Amino acid sequence: GGGGDGGGGGADGGGGDIPDYREETSLYAAIPSMTLLYGRSLLDTLHERVGEEEDERFRANPENARVGWGRVLGVNGVHQGDSFGVLGGEAGPHFSYDFLALQAGMDVYRHDSLDGSRDQAGAYFAIGGARGRVTHFDGSQGDNTFAAYTLGGYWTHFGPTGWYIDSILQGTFYDITSSANRGIPALKTGAQGGAASVEGGYPFKFAGGFFIEPQAQLVYQNININDASDIAAQIRFADVDSLATRIGARFGRTWAIDDSPRTLTAWIRPSLWNEFLGNPKTLFSSDTGFVPFQASLGGLWGEINAGISGQVTSTTSLYANASYQSRFDGGGFSYSGKAGLRVNW
Repeated sequence: GGGGDGGGGGADGGGGDIPDYREETSLYAAIPSMTLLYGRSLLDTLHERVGEEEDERFRANPENARVGWGRVLGVNGVHQGDSFGVLGGEAGPHFSYDFLALQAGMDVYRHDSLDGSRDQAGAYFAIGGARGRVTHFDGSQGDNTFAAYTLGGYWTHFGPTGWYIDSILQGTFYDITSSANRGIPALKTGAQGGAASVEGGYPFKFAGGFFIEPQAQLVYQNININDASDIAAQIRFADVDSLATRIGARFGRTWAIDDSPRTLTAWIRPSLWNEFLGNPKTLFSSDTGFVPFQASLGGLWGEINAGISGQVTSTTSLYANASYQSRFDGGGFSYSGKAGLRVNW
């Protein structure tokens, strides 16, 4: 173990050249970044959340229809961190993570205008969890886990030509446990997070059902992680917020199924993301004050996402998508898979 058991983040090593920070400095430093990554995975984008909704405008009496939807999502990723872990720069420790969640919602308001535009608003809940394996700079490892409970609301406006603005507000409660692999009691704490997303897209349609849809998105999160303590120190968390932007374009095609009103849409979407904040701090008490440690998510990354959405019956649609994300500085990557069901009645 490290040399912080008597009072905080750590003490100087024998020679004084390398701080002998205990392994929990890496373990706890990864908690805020994991919660931010999970919150963004639930927000996602319109077509990942509910599938292709362009076909809604062709239904009989769409304004009177009720719409419910649900999906499962899984994410697996790696935050490479600094080569020296918490001894290095803002990137902090190396950790891998797995998210799994169930999300379901329903439209509570729908209105179709005479000009062909329409509005729909609804609410959703999500239950999920995460597990992260964190590696300290000396090779020791520990686990962060949390259960998460989310309530959210959305409003989507579709223009007459199919352009859209999609807005989301969501709140999440986290129940966090952090366990080192050296026998000390686990650290337990809770957190409350708020998030908002605004996304827009404008499709350009071509013969044969082909389309190109440029998109832009802005996502903000703020998470308050409660102060905690372990056997050696008081732990505080600060600056747990994120401001991320995305620009991309969806390339796809829509087909009629067996010459029926039912449709099938397949698409691929490259995107460029940038995180302007995403530099949370975990602070350990010590004899000289609180010592900060970081696990920054800031910077640019690319994403490639592919999806399919089809009407199984006149009232039921299935949709699925998969994505790969990678930071341009080599600082991390992730894979995700999602599948959902939308029902009109």
